[in-house]
Amino acid sequence: MQKEDDSSNGSNLAYNLKGIANLNLLGKKIERLVISGDNRVNVQPGLLTHHTLWAREHNRLVDELLSTHPTMTGKRKKKCIISSLRNFIVSTRL
Repeated sequence: MQKEDDSSNGSNLAYNLKGIANLNLLGKKIERLVISGDNRVNVQPGLLTHHTLWAREHNRLVDELLSTHPTMTGKRKKKCIISSLRNFIVSTRL
């Protein structure tokens, strides 16, 4: 069983510790569900995997950006992350 704080290092999606509405077809305790951009993530393993990989890639890019440009403003950081992810999608998926 995974501990509650395992998601704090950015390697996993966060648990639903605040009771946010979430699809729960399997009848799990709400605090054992994860939060993502799609509430079906708790019942579709492929979707869970996809969301986890994208969250990890996002966190990796943020860490890299913070280490190379520590003085960059928040708005500029967001634009850099978005453009990096778009570039990744275009170059690997299309």
